[in-house]
Amino acid sequence: MDTYLERSIPDNIRHRYNRKLFRLFVDSNIPFNAISSPFFEDFISDIRAAYRFPSRQALATDILIREYSQIMLTTQNEIQSSQDFTLGLDGWTDTSKRSLVAFLVM
Repeated sequence: MDTYLERSIPDNIRHRYNRKLFRLFVDSNIPFNAISSPFFEDFISDIRAAYRFPSRQALATDILIREYSQIMLTTQNEIQSSQDFTLGLDGWTDTSKRSLVAFLVM
């Protein structure tokens, strides 16, 4: 088991880990600065010492941009292959009295 923990992690595996970690943070509404916690670092090092998790900055920029791009590409492909759509619209005013409009294509 110790040899497993000490092996370096290939880039494709590290990217997969980072993506899953990012999704956990977003889905659970965990602030990105939680990754700076010494308890988080201790937890990760116990699970897989060779894994160097991303910084808060990397989560909020590079990984976010990659995930957003992938979601947009998937969405565009689904829209292009669809034949029927329903358009939904919702509007409201925020606390600063700005009008907000959301369109939803189903």
